[in-house]
Amino acid sequence: MYKDLKATFWWTGMKTDVADYVASCLVCQKVKIEHQRPGGTLDPIDIPQWKWDSISMDFVTHLPRSVRGHDSIWVIVDRLTKCAHFLQLIRRCLWTNWQNCMGCLRVLYQTKT
Repeated sequence: MYKDLKATFWWTGMKTDVADYVASCLVCQKVKIEHQRPGGTLDPIDIPQWKWDSISMDFVTHLPRSVRGHDSIWVIVDRLTKCAHFLQLIRRCLWTNWQNCMGCLRVLYQTKT
């Protein structure tokens, strides 16, 4: 806003006056210029041909312990049907359960966090 006004007007302390006005103006706070480059094109992921052929999974850990001692949840989602399984786990046994289930998967997509 200062650069637009500077082309036409000028007074002593103009930059601080404009900054104070913009800081107090609700409309000026809501309207922001995007300072990031626009994102590139997205590459589509292949659509699975059969249910449970392609899955995504995530772990939710460091939860309060349940009565049976489980403190983690393994979330497995089928990409085709969006059906989800929530498996309760004990965090120290997490790697063992992971290795047992990996034999039946063909394609694995991991979510980035």
